Amino acid sequence: PDETPLGSADYYARIADAQRAAFLDREQHGDPRFVDAPLSAYADPELARLRRDDLAAAREAADRLGWPVIVKPTADGSSVGVSKVDGPEAVEAAFRDAAAHGEVMVEQFIKGGEYTVAILGEDSLPTIRIEASAEHAFYDYQAKYEAEDTGYRIPCGLSADEEASMAETAQAAFRLIGARGWGRVDFMRDAEGGHWLIEVNTVPGMTSHSLVPMAARAVGVEFPSLCRAILEQTLVTPSGSRAGGETADGAD
Repeated sequence: PDETPLGSADYYARIADAQRAAFLDREQHGDPRFVDAPLSAYADPELARLRRDDLAAAREAADRLGWPVIVKPTADGSSVGVSKVDGPEAVEAAFRDAAAHGEVMVEQFIKGGEYTVAILGEDSLPTIRIEASAEHAFYDYQAKYEAEDTGYRIPCGLSADEEASMAETAQAAFRLIGARGWGRVDFMRDAEGGHWLIEVNTVPGMTSHSLVPMAARAVGVEFPSLCRAILEQTLVTPSGSRAGGETADGAD
């Protein structure tokens, strides 16, 4: 592997290149939810995609889906502009908040546990169960970045078979949109044990306290080593060879 020194200017430049490549891949495929290939096989929630000026359609979609619903932008991250809406009187405010960030989606609200699967190449890192406190209607911006009582469970509490099934679905969805390298796939698990795919995140957070580094630490991979592993993924082409003709196992 490349021996670019950790912390050097070249090291941070390559991290920026990796982030830029992931961003461009996301732009090519559109927002994290709407892709050409259907995700119905992975039980994604029923939803409606709307223009930012189509409040009437938002009301209609919410009535059709049934209360409560989630109203959110089709782009961005960190749950910015996302609202849980319990009734018709709250649709307009939620729609305006989401529309400030672009086009809007309205989707059915799935009540249950929230789980996330980090992906690194062909491997899935341990699944994390996210537990926002009762004062949060869902894992919103405040629960992610401001609350001191948000819980993260590793092990996640699922059986080995169920965790493996969720990881397999995460990998399948990741490949379905043409993503490779690293990312994160988020799920809800309903009361009957059904898995609902929420989104495929091709640019997950990468601070020392973000979910992907958290999952990596659970298997003994600290942040610098994780960054190096992500960078190494950018050197591997879809065919499994490294840029410049070397194969992933080091052979010419």
